Amino acid sequence: MISRSTGAAIAALLAAASLPPVSAQETSYPVTIQNGFNTFTVDAAPQRAIGVNLQNIELMLALGLEDRMAGVAYIPNYDNILDRLMERVANLPILAEQNLTLEVALGVEADFIIGTNNSFVQNFADLDTLKGYGIAPMVPESDSTPTSTMEEVYRDIRNLGIVFDVQPRAEALIAEIRAEMDAITDVVGTVADPVTVLQYNGSTDSVLTPFHDALPTNIISLAGGRNIFDDMPGRMGTVNMEEIVARNPDVIIVLANTPEEGEERIAFLEGNPALSTINAVQNDHYVVMSITQLQGGVRNANAVRALAEGFYPELFEE
Repeated sequence: MISRSTGAAIAALLAAASLPPVSAQETSYPVTIQNGFNTFTVDAAPQRAIGVNLQNIELMLALGLEDRMAGVAYIPNYDNILDRLMERVANLPILAEQNLTLEVALGVEADFIIGTNNSFVQNFADLDTLKGYGIAPMVPESDSTPTSTMEEVYRDIRNLGIVFDVQPRAEALIAEIRAEMDAITDVVGTVADPVTVLQYNGSTDSVLTPFHDALPTNIISLAGGRNIFDDMPGRMGTVNMEEIVARNPDVIIVLANTPEEGEERIAFLEGNPALSTINAVQNDHYVVMSITQLQGGVRNANAVRALAEGFYPELFEE
């Protein structure tokens, strides 16, 4: 049984960005944000923001911030942006197809940049340097705190709402994601014996996979499953094939950017003699999805639904 996630169910939660405010909330500037390990201050709502990495760009677009953005960076597969958001991003320049540089950021007079911890620390500039140039850097809590769950994703959305003075949009988006999550967890909450799950990244030797403190582990749990490495401390780690065989997952999440890549990775799993005995391979039980769905952003509710339907299709039969 193979479930292919298309992301269509996410459309409803993205509509939250245009919902009318339930209660008026305004930011009083300057405002200081404590976001995970990083503290930054904005003196006014940013007008020349840059989004780095697909999940962060989509968060900003879902909050209707495209008119406050100087551009976007690091979208290796531009076509992967959610259909609902393509029109919003169409007029924004791609500042870097891969690594953004400080020179480019300064050249477009950026005043705010949101990107992953990896984007800043390894590929761009340290946070203090950016602050020295008057650029407020935001590293999502879902990417930087020791333990990452959906609560960190909600705080990231709420902090963006404060920074850009769009709190009602942020709260509406959070409420929509929570509602979608609750609808799924109500169904899978009846499962007495959760399926065991491996997240597989396509490696042919050692596999980088989430451990106890990673967001995907929380998402798998919300979908009614249990990460087979949830007893390992930390966010991510590398395991070998022998460890995977010993833990014998019932389902394998196959990370892939395209359906074709997903099929290739499944073919490797099924053709590997060492893996031929595990339940997931014997039962052809895979869920194919992109890594973006499992990173903090507007796709997480869809990821929970796709996983739950893949784990327990019988619970979602009409």
